[in-house]
Amino acid sequence: ADSIVYSTLTPKTSSPKTSSPASLVMKPYVGLGTSRLKNDAAAGAVSSALLAGCVHIDCAKCYGNEKVIGNALKLTQSKVPRSKMHVTSKVWNDCHRPEDVRASCHQTLSDLGLDYLDLYLIHWPLAWKRGTIGAIDVFASLEATWRAMETLVDEGLVKSIGVSNFGKTLLRQLFGFCRIRPSCNQFECHVFNQQHSLVEFCISEGVLPVAWSPLARLDSSILENPTLRAVAGAHHGATVARVALRHAIQRGVAVIPRSKDPKHIADNLLAASSPVLSDQEMQEIDKLDTGSRITRDWVGIFDDTPYFPYRPLGWAAATILFAFWLLVPNIVDFRMPQSTKAELIIRPLPALEIGRGL
Repeated sequence: ADSIVYSTLTPKTSSPKTSSPASLVMKPYVGLGTSRLKNDAAAGAVSSALLAGCVHIDCAKCYGNEKVIGNALKLTQSKVPRSKMHVTSKVWNDCHRPEDVRASCHQTLSDLGLDYLDLYLIHWPLAWKRGTIGAIDVFASLEATWRAMETLVDEGLVKSIGVSNFGKTLLRQLFGFCRIRPSCNQFECHVFNQQHSLVEFCISEGVLPVAWSPLARLDSSILENPTLRAVAGAHHGATVARVALRHAIQRGVAVIPRSKDPKHIADNLLAASSPVLSDQEMQEIDKLDTGSRITRDWVGIFDDTPYFPYRPLGWAAATILFAFWLLVPNIVDFRMPQSTKAELIIRPLPALEIGRGL
C-alpha cells in the first residue's frame, strides 16, 4: 500500500521567505535503494518492489542505472500507475551550477521516461567543476543551486526538493535563504550510527530524515547481533532486518534499503506495518549506537568529523585536485560501481559538454 502522505509543509516560522506550499511532508516509509544495482538486477528489483507495494524508488544520476530503471517503471505502469509511484533522483556534485541543475534534471527525466520527479535532491554538499572529480567549483554556491532547484518546482518538473548528506550547520544555512524548504534529508543512519541529534533536528524543522544503508553492511555484525536477534525472536519470527528497519521508523526515520531479492524486498516492506517495538526494546537497540560510519569522511563534510586532521586534509586534497584538473580535460561523467567490487566507472561527457573548464 502507498504509505506516503502528502500535505503542505508548515515551517517553524510564518515568514513568506520560508513558506513552502509546493513541498511534500511524508511520514516514515520503506523505499527501495538502487545504488550499485546493475542492469537486470536493477530492473528486477524495481519491478518486484512496485508490485509488492513499495512505491518509493530512490534513484540518482551517479548510480548509472536510471535508463534501466526507467524501462522497469514503464513495464510496471500497467499494474502500478505513475500516480501511485514516488520516484526520487539526485543532482550530482559536478552539476551544481543553475544551468547544470536544469540539464541534469532533464536528463534524469529522459532516462527514467518520466514527465516529473516526485523528489529531487542535492546528492552531496560538494560542488565540483563540471566533468571533474573533486575539483571545487568556485563559481557554484549552495544558494544558487537551491534557487535552481526551486525553479524546477515552480515549473512542475519536480514536486518536491530536498538534500542528502547535510548536517545541521548546512541545513541552518539553507533555511536562512530558501524560499522552498527541503522536504527531506537523506543520510547514513542505522543501528550502529543512529544520528540522534541530526534526526531530532530534522524532525523539529519539518524535514523528513531518510536513512540510506539502514541495514549497515548487512553482514554478521547486524544479522548475528544478539540484541536484534532477541527482539526478532520475541516478535514471532520477525527477521533481524525487519527489526532494525522498524527501529528507525519508530524514531520517525524513513528507510531505503537496497536489495535485488524479491523476498527480502517484501520482508523489508513489512517493517512499516510490523508490531510496535516496546520502549524497552527501543532502548536496548539504542544501546547499539557506536557512531560508526560505513562512509568515512576524509575531508570534513560532516558536522561530527574532527577538525584535525580531516579539514586540513580536505583543503589540501581540493587544492591538488583543482590544479590537476586545470591540466586535464574536464570530460569525466562519473558513475558509481555497480557491484560490490571496488571499481571506478568513468564515462566521457557528452560531446557538447566537453572542454567546458571553468
